Amino acid sequence: MKLLEEPLILLGRVVTKLPLMLFATLFMERRSIGELPVFDF
Repeated sequence: MKLLEEPLILLGRVVTKLPLMLFATLFMERRSIGELPVFDF
């Protein structure tokens, strides 16, 4: 049961952390783009 438990915990951590990191990067990116109008691609 331990063999099945660890990947599930790891998967749970990835699933919970990924959206948070994505949101954080989007939020910071939007702020930096708003503050610094030098970056226009």
